[in-house]
Amino acid sequence: MRVRAGAVLLVLLCSGTAAIAAPPTADHPHHGPASAPAKVQVRSRDGRVVLPFTLVNNHVIVAATVQGKPADLIVDTGMPMDGLMLYRNDRVAAMDLPYTEGMKARIAGAGGDGGGVEADIADGLTVDLGDLRLTQARAIVTPRLPGLADYHDGVIGASLFKNFVVAIDYEARRITLHDPQGWKPPREAKMVPFSLRHNAPFVEVTVLGAGGRRTPATVVVDLGAGHPISLNLGAVDGLEAPDGAIRAIVGFGVSGRLSGRVGRIGGLEIGGMTLRDVVATFPDSDVQRPGGEDFQGGNLGNQVLQRFNVAFDYRNNRMALTPNKSFDRPFEWDMSGLWLLPDAQGSLRVDFVVDDSPARQAGVLVGDVVTRMNGREVTAGDLPGLRETLRRPGQRLDLTVLRDGKPVSLSFTTSRMV
Repeated sequence: MRVRAGAVLLVLLCSGTAAIAAPPTADHPHHGPASAPAKVQVRSRDGRVVLPFTLVNNHVIVAATVQGKPADLIVDTGMPMDGLMLYRNDRVAAMDLPYTEGMKARIAGAGGDGGGVEADIADGLTVDLGDLRLTQARAIVTPRLPGLADYHDGVIGASLFKNFVVAIDYEARRITLHDPQGWKPPREAKMVPFSLRHNAPFVEVTVLGAGGRRTPATVVVDLGAGHPISLNLGAVDGLEAPDGAIRAIVGFGVSGRLSGRVGRIGGLEIGGMTLRDVVATFPDSDVQRPGGEDFQGGNLGNQVLQRFNVAFDYRNNRMALTPNKSFDRPFEWDMSGLWLLPDAQGSLRVDFVVDDSPARQAGVLVGDVVTRMNGREVTAGDLPGLRETLRRPGQRLDLTVLRDGKPVSLSFTTSRMV
């Protein structure tokens, strides 16, 4: 039951409301007038900005204010535009944003038919994150996206990564923004070079497969993706899904859900370091190119990154990785077979059930609405915590679901499928 928020967004601007089909390119990055980059002001004496964060559903979330109103923002290397992306909710409505008349944006990302969603544009905003102030910032404001916007208000990316070295200490739950001119990598860090395309970093990794097979792949580093690694079959010579990979919903992007397979690879090498027995997803070919963009070998997500303390240095096209206490922590996947999504009423609806899973064997059906779990009422707000529960083996779950308006009792025990 995985949700990925990032999936590397493509932002297309247009006058009026006409849809723009082509993705941005280096030669033609957008349609319509672009905003100037936000002005950056650091108010601390030492020139650094320290931001505490929470880790929710494998996403790094920081507290901010926008127009003086509170907002929780995912920090995401897959967010290529300067400024923010926000979701229409009560907190964003309270910001009273100055929308630009006659201008719309289309946000394209992974999932569904890749068509994306239409969004409004607000310019001239003031955004505060601790001792950092952004002024004259732009926000792209989208409709509330099911499955993506239930525990945060939006996303920030390039405004941080373009202006600072962004150092993420997962053990201390702290982000430090450094002046790139004075920053030096930690002595014990491994330096991993990357290339930037549309403000997103691409790195080289090696996938370890059956029989000692080693397959190099170029993948985008997507801090906003909650999975370990997603690999594009057919895009990399010799890359194969492992035996026993199961069909599942492997993620959820701006444009909808992503179908594919999930299994365990022998390992993943990055920067000369090897992670073993890594859970990997293999999206179907029709969802591998969100917005028509080529993401090559796949997408490296935050379940891998959080096993290191990470520093992103965009000025020098490099990433510093220092293994932390989570480096050898086992990778796990959902152990229920349930794919739950919030519906318009704030309830949890079953959107998919994995074949031969504990949930399938218990009789859970697509369309069931989960109202109680182990005697406790559950709603969409409980989803992040439920995801953690469903990734642990041996959890007995007594469910009450609404089916055709009538309550049905079902029970199963979670167990590893991957």
